[in-house]
Amino acid sequence: MITKDRDSKPDTDPRQKAGAQVERDVAFYLRREFGETSDVFIINDLRVQLKNETAQIDHLVIYNKGFIIIESKSIRGEVKINEQLEWSRTVKGRWTGMPSPIEQAKLQSQLLKALLNENAQSLLEKVAFLQGYFGGRCWDQLCAASNDALIDRNSAPKSISKKLTKAESIGSAVKKLIKQHRSGTILNANPNFSRDELYRIINFLIDQHTPTATSSAADIEIVPSSTSRDSAEDKTTKPSIEYGFSCKKCQSKETEPKYGKYGYYVFCPQCKTNTAMRIRCHSCNSSGLKVTKKKDTYSISCDCGEGTQVVFR
Repeated sequence: MITKDRDSKPDTDPRQKAGAQVERDVAFYLRREFGETSDVFIINDLRVQLKNETAQIDHLVIYNKGFIIIESKSIRGEVKINEQLEWSRTVKGRWTGMPSPIEQAKLQSQLLKALLNENAQSLLEKVAFLQGYFGGRCWDQLCAASNDALIDRNSAPKSISKKLTKAESIGSAVKKLIKQHRSGTILNANPNFSRDELYRIINFLIDQHTPTATSSAADIEIVPSSTSRDSAEDKTTKPSIEYGFSCKKCQSKETEPKYGKYGYYVFCPQCKTNTAMRIRCHSCNSSGLKVTKKKDTYSISCDCGEGTQVVFR
């Protein structure tokens, strides 16, 4: 399930455009692999802060065993890693050093873990009267390179090589990690998150997201083709704003937003009815709209570019 899409950002610099493209591609492949699943959750473009530090996470996978942080990298030429774990790439035919995306993802994991541990009392249930924390969960990192990158694995250590994949293979890499951890032995078993814990963690992280000054949260970007994307952007209009979401039974707008097994819905205190937060697109009449949340604003968006923002007073 996709719980947050990429923020909309201006791509004025060629490097920014290339980086944004591979992020869009990875988000697309993650949606294709996990968009209809109910036990794997994807948060794209998450920016969280703890004290004076910030972690900008391109893609975060959350499942019952833990977390997978994915760093997207625009690499148009060759990339290789030597035995000392040093990364290099070609730029216009010349080799140059580059920071390790895996080490970058590890730093993001550390900050994310610290943030979650600081709020563990409200996120995790107690076991045998003891407060649980996030240290015993699975924490993995992956790097997704551009589809046209040439990856030289001859000298790369296996521990690093298996963490590096192309964008088109990211779904398979994530599924492999999840299967590996879920089939762990009794002697090497990581604890499971309950369904309620997963929902609390997801809602907490989305509430913690702080877009950059030039970003607009919760834009939907699911098409990796630049031609199709440009076409979709041409159709994008400023979303309409509504206050409250009507109850399907009594039509009252005095409803309360909630999150459950099947996504976002509203509860009506007057008639005690639950209503899925779904509408048909005013432009193309599609019913497959996606809901994302930022504080008290819920954005209901369609692939065609039409959008509605629902604000609860």
